[in-house]
Amino acid sequence: MLREESGVLPMPWRGLPPAPTRPLKVGYGGGWFHPATGYSAPCALRMADLLARHWRAPHTALRCEWRRHRRQFRLGLLLNLLAFRGFAPDLMWHSFARFYRLPLATIGRFYRLQSTAVDVARLLLGRPPRGFGSAWWPNRKIREACP
Repeated sequence: MLREESGVLPMPWRGLPPAPTRPLKVGYGGGWFHPATGYSAPCALRMADLLARHWRAPHTALRCEWRRHRRQFRLGLLLNLLAFRGFAPDLMWHSFARFYRLPLATIGRFYRLQSTAVDVARLLLGRPPRGFGSAWWPNRKIREACP
């Protein structure tokens, strides 16, 4: 291991990214980050590419990208809400274990904020991961039934 890092990434479960303003804010301040991973680099690269391709008149392209980003952002907010408000901390890992059993293409699109309707269905439909609801029912007997 060459080095070890630690830090805190935002994991919001409410609030949408603000509409683009002048001057354009890219990164966390402008809401251009992945709400479920906290990563901002993919959004920054996408924004740099968009501005390089539409440098003469970026407004329409920026507005379209912002709408697309908001749609994907909502999915991240929902997943954060389900993970952080639906699971007791010691059982939250079940939701991530289920996620990483999905097809690699689905996971890749999720990380790129390019999830399709089928990807969303794969994420949200079906039997909930073990332990879901444990944050709402702190009764020890219920939590022990979900090992």
